[in-house]
Amino acid sequence: MDKNKSDKSGDNRYFWSEMSVNDCGKCDKCEPKCKKGKKCDKPYKYDNCDIIKYICRLLEEQKESLKNTEKILKLLTNSKYGLKEIKEEVSDIEEAVLSPTFGLEEIKTEIAVIEEAILSPTYGLAEIKSEVAAIEEVLLGATFNVGAIAAAVLSPTYGLAEIKTEVSAIEDAILSPTFGLEEIKSEVSAIEDAVLSPTFGLAEIKTEIIQILDTLANGEDFTTGAFVLNEDAGSVLVNVLNRTAEEVEVTVTQIIFDSTGAITGTTSQLLVIPPNTTTTVAFPANGSDIDLAQVEIQFQGLVDGVYGWVGARIENENDPLAPSIFVPSNIFTNQDLSPIVIAP
Repeated sequence: MDKNKSDKSGDNRYFWSEMSVNDCGKCDKCEPKCKKGKKCDKPYKYDNCDIIKYICRLLEEQKESLKNTEKILKLLTNSKYGLKEIKEEVSDIEEAVLSPTFGLEEIKTEIAVIEEAILSPTYGLAEIKSEVAAIEEVLLGATFNVGAIAAAVLSPTYGLAEIKTEVSAIEDAILSPTFGLEEIKSEVSAIEDAVLSPTFGLAEIKTEIIQILDTLANGEDFTTGAFVLNEDAGSVLVNVLNRTAEEVEVTVTQIIFDSTGAITGTTSQLLVIPPNTTTTVAFPANGSDIDLAQVEIQFQGLVDGVYGWVGARIENENDPLAPSIFVPSNIFTNQDLSPIVIAP
C-alpha cells in the first residue's frame, strides 16, 4: 500500500498514526480542523521497512516466549518424572480406592450390612433394648417373683435364648470372612499399602514433584546424546546464550567414544556468561577417525532464559568463529537437547 495515500477500506488507514509513540496519533495536532479524538486519515512517516522491523520484533519476542514454554513442556512431558508418570501413579491409587472388591464402595457396603444388622427392628439394638426393658419391668414389678423371672428369662420370644441368637447373628456379621471386620481391615491395609508404596505412593509423588521444582529453580543438565561426526568435521562449536538479567555459570562438556562405544576422553569448560550475552567455545573434532568420531556434548546448569546450541564445522578448533562452514547433520538447537535423567 502507498503510505502517501489514505486507505478508506478499513482500519488500516489509521495504522501509520498508531505506529508512533513519540508523535500525537490524533488529528487535533496533525490537522487542527478535525474533531478532537478522531484518528488521523493521513499516512504517517513510517515506511514498509519500519513495519517489517516492528513485526519482526514482535515475532522475536513471541519466539522467546515459545522457547521457554517448550522447555517447560519438555520437562512436564518427560517419560521418567513428568505429568504422565504422576497421572499414572495417581490413577493406580484411584483404582485401589475405587476397586469394586476392596475399595471404599465395598467398605461402605459392608458397613451398611453391619448397620442393618445392628439397627434391625427384629434383632437389632432397639429390639434388645425393648427386651431388656421388659425384663426390668418384670424385675421391678409389684408382682415380682422368681417364677416371673424364670418365665421372662426363658421366654422363646424375648428371653436369653433369643438374645443369644441375635447376638450370635451380630457376631457372625462382624466376624464374617467376606464382609466382616477382618475383611474391612484387609481392604484398608491394601489401600494403605497403595498410598504408602515407595514406588507409586504419595511419598514417590512428592519426591517427583520436588525434583521438578528443583529442576525449574536450580537449572538442569542437558545433552545432545551421542552422535557421529561428519567425516569433514574439524571442530565442534558450543554456544550458550544468557537472556536473563543475572550472570550465569554453565559447564560445557565434550565426551568422546571409541568405535566400541567406550568413553576415551572427557573435556569440560566452565563458562561465566554476563546478562544478555552469548559465549562460544570450540572443541577439537576428527570425523575421519573412527575412534574419535562419536561424541556427546553436555550442558550443566541451564536455567530458564539460558539456551544452548551445538554445531560441528569444517574449520579447526583454533580457526576464527567466522566464517565457518557448518555440517547440517551435526547441528543441535536448544529444542533438540534432552534433559539428563539420573536414575535414583
